[in-house]
Amino acid sequence: MGVLEDCLKLFGEKDLYKVLEVEKTAAESAIKRAYRKISLKVHPDRAAEEDKEIATQKFQALSKVTKVLLDKDLRDLYDETGQVAEDDNDVSFQGDVTSWTSFFKSLYKFDIADVAKYVDDYRHSELETKELKEVYVECEGDMDLLFQKQIAAKIEDEDRFRKILDDAIESKEIPEFDAYVNESKQKRNKRKRFYEREEKESTEMQAKAGGMGESSQNALVDMIRRNQDARKKKQDAFIDSIEAKYCQPQKKKAKKTTKPSSKKTTATKRK
Repeated sequence: MGVLEDCLKLFGEKDLYKVLEVEKTAAESAIKRAYRKISLKVHPDRAAEEDKEIATQKFQALSKVTKVLLDKDLRDLYDETGQVAEDDNDVSFQGDVTSWTSFFKSLYKFDIADVAKYVDDYRHSELETKELKEVYVECEGDMDLLFQKQIAAKIEDEDRFRKILDDAIESKEIPEFDAYVNESKQKRNKRKRFYEREEKESTEMQAKAGGMGESSQNALVDMIRRNQDARKKKQDAFIDSIEAKYCQPQKKKAKKTTKPSSKKTTATKRK
């Protein structure tokens, strides 16, 4: 399946610019900013266990879209024809960006401390309030989904979030969803226990790891979502782990050569 088909299946949209929520005239810097923002929303480690597979597919598709739009030749071809250059070797992964590592390095030219600063600046900001309302509407008031999608959300933010949402509902800025206003105390307590347990497990895992390694990606995502102290983490380890976990292109099966035979062979069923 090609990039356009992936986008239609996963995002309900074949227009690459609409997938990234940017204008067709968007500059490279705007495309990178859009990728960073949306990739946080669809990141597999922010998804519920039963949604991780689809989140991984979305994360990969989003990265493909960004690579196309950051490659001048591929972008020009797409703008002129509406098509993405692809062949059996998946041309959309080639061009000036020759590997996933270099791709992510080209996007994430900042240290982990910069990510932490972004989170600090984002929390309690007008942008956070605006996007909180948007996520609330998108989730139709389901607070479990909201905490999965809202950037840098911490479970202790719930009272603050509800104050913002309640005021917006009262002013008719956003609709009053039944899932929100009638959420049971039991469900709310269950959510709180879940995130407290998850944070505890994450902290223990980081302590056992004693440094970077394969858990660095999870540590970074936890920091983005809960603003943990991860300022000593290094960018390259994050990029390497995210590449290894989610972005390795699938290996193609070698074609078997068979000797001429008078017997009929059964076609191998594709996966």
